[in-house]
Amino acid sequence: MNESNTKEISEVAGCLVNKERAFLLDYASRLYSGAGEIVDLGCFLGSSTYALAIGLENNPKVVDKSNRIYAYDRFEWNPWMDRPAERYTLARTYSKNECFADEFERQMGEKIKYIQTIKGDLNQLKWQSEKQIEYLFVDSMKDWQLCNSIIPGFFPAMTPGVSYLHHQDFAFFHTYWIHLTMFRMREYFESIDHEFMSCSKVFKYTKQLPSELMKATYSIDDFSIEEINEAFEFSIGVVRPRGHSQIVGAKIFALYEKLEVESARALLEDAKTTYPELISDPVFQNSVNQLEKRASRQVA
Repeated sequence: MNESNTKEISEVAGCLVNKERAFLLDYASRLYSGAGEIVDLGCFLGSSTYALAIGLENNPKVVDKSNRIYAYDRFEWNPWMDRPAERYTLARTYSKNECFADEFERQMGEKIKYIQTIKGDLNQLKWQSEKQIEYLFVDSMKDWQLCNSIIPGFFPAMTPGVSYLHHQDFAFFHTYWIHLTMFRMREYFESIDHEFMSCSKVFKYTKQLPSELMKATYSIDDFSIEEINEAFEFSIGVVRPRGHSQIVGAKIFALYEKLEVESARALLEDAKTTYPELISDPVFQNSVNQLEKRASRQVA
């Protein structure tokens, strides 16, 4: 990746760290074969999409490059978006629930020719094309409902031996369902070793997923405490050490949701020594306090 590309992708507004943007650019320029499409679920202002577009533009193997990247988002402004956006220059400010698709497309500039912009709720949307998905970038699996929509809606279009699955929220304490479902599907994916990129983890899709795993409706009730423990051991094993604290945080969330309150408290107490950076995070602490109150009421 040349210096101008590095500068160019860093200037696009968004939440992704530059190492992750560089990873996406490198994949799209070197490894992407064009056998399937590139799908970006939860593109926000386009930092992921733009990096993929630059890579695609520089890829000598792919001749037909028009509309090969599918960028999905609700494109509805939420107040939490003000903070990451303020680091960049946007054309204008947005109010709550206001559509910002115009800003996404403005940031894409001339690279929009490589992109199909798809506005909508991923709880209702699914992959409509007959083409396969070669790279599935998932930054939208924010709750169980979205998990149960994205898996049956997009996973069946991946091709074993060709496709990659990029979970942007893998090492993030809020999204424990990603660990549980990926553990259930682990024999069909290969962990790709890569530099730690904020909270992302990339997998190669290696073997055809059984339809029953893709069509299932998952919840915390489907996982025993034994499987939860095994799932987080697996996740710790495939992520570099910098991501371990977040995965432990996700396990604490899962244990609270499972109403294994004493186990959650014990792991939380242990994390005070092992992962003080997790415990000192006010967002994590506030979330845990809410979980503790809710779980205490339910087990009372």
